[in-house]
Amino acid sequence: MSAFRVLVLGGSGVFGHRLSMGLAREPGFAVFLASRQMARAVRCCEAIRQRNPEARVEPVALTLPQGFPAAIEATRPDLVVDASGPFQGRSLAVLETCIDRGLHYLDLADARDFVQRVVALDVSAEAAGVIALTGASSIPALSSSVVAALAEGLAQVESIDIAILSAQRQERGVAMVAGVLEGVGKPLPVIAEGRPGVAYGWQSQRRLGPDDPLYGALGPRWIGACDAPDLDLLPARYPGLRALRFQAGLEATPAQLGLWALSWPVRLGLLPSLAPLAKGLTRLAEGLAPLGSARGGMQVVLRGRSAAGRVERRAWRLVADRGDGPWVPTLPALLVARQIASGALTRPGARACVEAFELPAFEALLGPLAIETEAIDDPEPEPERGGSHERAA
Repeated sequence: MSAFRVLVLGGSGVFGHRLSMGLAREPGFAVFLASRQMARAVRCCEAIRQRNPEARVEPVALTLPQGFPAAIEATRPDLVVDASGPFQGRSLAVLETCIDRGLHYLDLADARDFVQRVVALDVSAEAAGVIALTGASSIPALSSSVVAALAEGLAQVESIDIAILSAQRQERGVAMVAGVLEGVGKPLPVIAEGRPGVAYGWQSQRRLGPDDPLYGALGPRWIGACDAPDLDLLPARYPGLRALRFQAGLEATPAQLGLWALSWPVRLGLLPSLAPLAKGLTRLAEGLAPLGSARGGMQVVLRGRSAAGRVERRAWRLVADRGDGPWVPTLPALLVARQIASGALTRPGARACVEAFELPAFEALLGPLAIETEAIDDPEPEPERGGSHERAA
């Protein structure tokens, strides 16, 4: 039986390297790890083989988008996984080429605008017989699966609150930081008290309080509004939502509140974006490592009503230690790649990676990692516990 061939774009990056490592452990997979610099691709492949001498992984030098067609000819992949980022404002050249060549496609996009544009190519992908899933990452793939698990058995979902908090002592790349910075100070949709509203990236700051699932593990860290595909996708999936927000946080307080301060020039139209500052702020974040730890996490809090009208609060948390947090965004793509390779996923078309797997399948991959998850069921919450402190802007 021939190997299932996967070309990983951005394979030497923070997420791409980990994803390539995970794919190379899969029986019957052959991985082509692409990087702009061949030397980096070679080093990453050697590191993967040191951990797994049986891994079928080969380096590829590739500059997007102009070098992509030649890389396809050289590697003849069955699946292309784009982990290159940042996806904010990116063209769809990679996906369009995959559709033209009849190649299945996944990406790790966390950019709301990019996900919207991918979904708009659904008819073209379906006509070409191409499976194209965008957002096969922490959001919206994992987050939507968590929400689905928490919502099981409820007659109505009324509020969803998602937050991701990174560790200060973890690997981060310039592309990863640029993706965060692109949304700082920009308007984003939220739902509050049953009405659509607008928040601004890295504003609406608050501190975790005792009512937050991650408070016991991470303490009173600051988090703020953050853009995410979920802000579009979850209202479509749960039309009765009366509250929806997505937040994110950096562990070091100077970094978090510094971004809050820098968000104002963007919000006021004095700067178009903070993304050009990505290299400098990446170095600054590394310099702040002594102020933090190697522990981060993710939490999802859902409120709804049972068929009998009873109000229920359900929550889930993930805590990553030892700097293992960057593995989390790669595992959904690994799960979906398995489904495509095995033939379990066959429906063509371009769509967001929403509820593509059940939560236990994701949690089963966490065994070797310093990552733990926990579901928390609180069926009779108090109306307001006042556990968190929040800024007005």
